[in-house]
Amino acid sequence: DFVRAEWSGRRLVRAEAGTRIKELNAWLDANGMGLTNMGGYDHQTVAGVTATSTHGSGIEFGPLNDALRSLDIVVGDGSVQRIEPADGPTDRAAFEAHHGGGRTLVQDDHAFDAICVAMGCMGVICTAMIEVRDRFCLREVRELHPWAKVKADLQDGGVLERHEHYEVAFSPYDDRYAYPCLVTTRDSVSDSRNRPWSIRTRNPLVELAAQFPFTPHVINVLLDIRPSLAPKLLLAALRALVKKRYDEVSFKVFNIGNANVLPAYSTEIGVPMDGRHIEAVETIFRVARERREIGRVYQSSPIALRFVKSSPAYLSMMNGRDTMMIELIGLNGNDGGMELLKAYEEALHPLGEVGVLAEKTVARMDRLGVGDLGRRDDLRHVEVAVGRRRRADADRFVGHRDVLEVAIHGGVHRDGMDAQRVAGAQNAQGDFAAVGDYDFVEH
Repeated sequence: DFVRAEWSGRRLVRAEAGTRIKELNAWLDANGMGLTNMGGYDHQTVAGVTATSTHGSGIEFGPLNDALRSLDIVVGDGSVQRIEPADGPTDRAAFEAHHGGGRTLVQDDHAFDAICVAMGCMGVICTAMIEVRDRFCLREVRELHPWAKVKADLQDGGVLERHEHYEVAFSPYDDRYAYPCLVTTRDSVSDSRNRPWSIRTRNPLVELAAQFPFTPHVINVLLDIRPSLAPKLLLAALRALVKKRYDEVSFKVFNIGNANVLPAYSTEIGVPMDGRHIEAVETIFRVARERREIGRVYQSSPIALRFVKSSPAYLSMMNGRDTMMIELIGLNGNDGGMELLKAYEEALHPLGEVGVLAEKTVARMDRLGVGDLGRRDDLRHVEVAVGRRRRADADRFVGHRDVLEVAIHGGVHRDGMDAQRVAGAQNAQGDFAAVGDYDFVEH
């Protein structure tokens, strides 16, 4: 892959764009490696999680696109370009000697920061080079605390420094418990393979209940009959997730489990961590209380808070600042749920940048169709970026502002590399298309 000598000691893997994170994790684990961080769901594609700036939680970790080191894309005129930072891994002389005029290498920080998070607007991603690390294990601890304690911890800030990964799921109601918050921390531990079974699994009853397709329908029936049950159900759900210790290989701990299969819709909002993040949570409490009093409309799912390091990517919601991401989730079919999300958005909009609202059946927001974001002008309806830098810088590298809405099959050379196939890597199923016939390769 024409890697420069000074990059030769780093853990670099190039994967097809349509490879799902689940498949990538399996290959990495089998080869003694792992992703540094990931979101809570592993069925998105490599292109999907990077092009939408999907993130995990941990203030020392940026979104997943920050692990990118190189992208091969098909741009508006049909040509293939490799886009990298100015100090990218590709040796220009070797690359150009091999490809001649057949491909173009662009090593430019502005181009890379514009294109690595572009939601499909800058071209079709063929492959992505990701920097990974040696295989590692994590210990997850889940505890229930009142908002007053969580607020004090966040204001102090030390809790984010003491733990590699920290996130919160909470109920916006104070019935029987003062705004219950499920605090999840994850930190590296030694190999977990010799631990007892009870330590290497989450709560099996919760996982089983989430797996059944009728579970959300039962919840919706209960809430339709008696909406006032919502605070009790949310508190019970948070309590059921409490666990003193869960040790496993990293990608299994990052994945939140069978809760991902519950049909739900969501909006995600980014708020700067400058005091507005505390105000945002208490704004949610106020909106939930108002909607409860006005129309007996209730929140049907816990709300998640994740903490993400700033990213240089221009379209990332974390661009240029550490950010608290708020995921407001509602179960499909819940009466008044969409109106409640809209009320949250309107109240929170002055505090940050509103994310994309879309129906989904997963825990992350990667299910955008590229046709929904046809031109840069359309972004005014989406409001996903801070806009401190000019996104137009990228136009000169891709030729057209329009989305390239085609899947290209074949015609991408292997560059003479030894390939190791991962089954199913060609199937993008609506995230972003895999292009060509590229396999996993460690560099």
